[in-house]
Amino acid sequence: MTSQDENEGTWHLGSMPTSPPPPGQWTLRFGEAISDDEYASHQASAGLISETISSSSFAELQRRYNRFKDVLSQVASAFATRQVTPEMTQSIGNELEDVLTALRRFADRTAHALSQRYGRESQEYATFTQALSYEFDNEFAYRFAWHLRRYSDHKGSIPFQIREQSQLGSDERIDRQFWVALDSRTLLENHDWHSLVRLDLERINGEFPIEPVIDGLHFSCSRAYCKTLMAQEPLIMAAIADIRNLATRAAPTDDVGPIFIRSPSTGVSPMTITSVSIELADVAESALRQARVITA
Repeated sequence: MTSQDENEGTWHLGSMPTSPPPPGQWTLRFGEAISDDEYASHQASAGLISETISSSSFAELQRRYNRFKDVLSQVASAFATRQVTPEMTQSIGNELEDVLTALRRFADRTAHALSQRYGRESQEYATFTQALSYEFDNEFAYRFAWHLRRYSDHKGSIPFQIREQSQLGSDERIDRQFWVALDSRTLLENHDWHSLVRLDLERINGEFPIEPVIDGLHFSCSRAYCKTLMAQEPLIMAAIADIRNLATRAAPTDDVGPIFIRSPSTGVSPMTITSVSIELADVAESALRQARVITA
């Protein structure tokens, strides 16, 4: 339990050196006092950016997509040198499952976060749900991946095959191609697919590589996410401005980093030091810049 004394005190803006000072010369600089409301405003701004961008379910989808691509690259290299192992092949299935799980979480958790922050009748919420509907209706990769997750839930695994092709090049070097394939005929057996996906698979009528599908899924989710970011642009820009204003007031020069310091009202309570979230402001600005390009 926190005592009343520990809750009392005054927030100050302050700074610390950005590079390690000489031993024994560590310096903590106090600046102007700020109100509890100003500190709370910073925390709300940092929370918005973290929830929406850096710690979002889309960021987790991005990480899992990158891991899937890395594993494919590693297995392809191992095939080229004849050093592939069953464990490496199994890792492809694991990473594929992880991407599909992240897809579902992206859709569910983003919708939940938007409804909690803005309400289910808000434009922000509507923008996201409409963006996902557009991807489902217009992009095979998105709708297939969405229902491949359900297929995996019912069947226990995704029946992929490793394919490799070798050709002798004009320079007498062997050119090896590696890909992971699914067979639409196998997928159609004993599973009740969504009508649009069933038509897609019937048109394919044979093997097709999974990597372009996951690439397409990633782009669909990126586009939907960017549309949602742009719907929140005014609030995110206000959060960036709030953080940067406090950072500039705390550390007006480049050789120091901005911090908050809570000085205790008595000599008994410890001093509290937290950082001003300037990195989050930079992340948010970069994310909005990319979103404008993707949604242009």
